[in-house]
Amino acid sequence: MSLRQRAERHVVRAEAIGERNRSLPSVRSSGEHAHRTTVRGAEPGKGARAATARVPAGTRQGDVGEVRLDAHGRNVPPPVDGNAVRQHALAMGLCAAGGAVLLVLLAHGVVSRVAPRRRPAEGERAWARTGPEWTHRRP
Repeated sequence: MSLRQRAERHVVRAEAIGERNRSLPSVRSSGEHAHRTTVRGAEPGKGARAATARVPAGTRQGDVGEVRLDAHGRNVPPPVDGNAVRQHALAMGLCAAGGAVLLVLLAHGVVSRVAPRRRPAEGERAWARTGPEWTHRRP
């Protein structure tokens, strides 16, 4: 998580006060199923307030847990862990390497198609220059 995100996001202890909102889809949060429900928690310096937030699957009314909020009081997902960062970096590295290989193969394909068309013409011009020296003919 970046320094800016750390400054903007904070954890609040909140109590689930509503039932699971069935109109909102279940979401995946750090590998676990989660759903949205109404929670009430006290933000530092702002007092108690209610909001819709992601909570782990199985959370019941009255359960207390941690909810992450941004600077505007909106629910945000938990920060990514080191494993997720490494996996993302590996995937991007593999994609970049694959893209570089494809670019080299494409360049090779273009050159191998264009070069044979130009070679005969270059050979004719070169022979026109050197042929008279070899055959002792004048142009």
